[in-house]
Amino acid sequence: DSFISSTYWTEGVGPAAAVASIKKMQRIDVPAHLKEVGTQVMQGWRELAAKYELPVLISGRPASCMLSFDHPDNAALLTLMTSLMLERGYLVAGICSLTLAHTQPIVARYLDTLDQVFGELAVAISENNVHQRLDHGVKHSGFRRLT
Repeated sequence: DSFISSTYWTEGVGPAAAVASIKKMQRIDVPAHLKEVGTQVMQGWRELAAKYELPVLISGRPASCMLSFDHPDNAALLTLMTSLMLERGYLVAGICSLTLAHTQPIVARYLDTLDQVFGELAVAISENNVHQRLDHGVKHSGFRRLT
């Protein structure tokens, strides 16, 4: 016997969603899908980095991979990458957490757009003006109060 008492103890949406998710995951091999599209992302990063001779570091596993730059202006380059991708309709950062909704065509469009952005990053590095290209300054790491 147990007694549960809380504000939302009769709320059933969360448990119903959890059960539906588990049933879907029993039908679909989600880990295999994430490995497939994540590998596509990581390979795309490698190819674009080689194309533009960008010093990238790739880490993590396919389902949750990370991109950074082996460069003194890593944070500024990541900020510029985010800004340029946002202008093109993508909200991205150095961390890529994939889901079942990410398909191969979606990843291919992302990489096509990133191709343009990596080209701009390469120019910014060669002209040594990464910081000047930023509209709002460099991202900061970690959590801290902004006010």
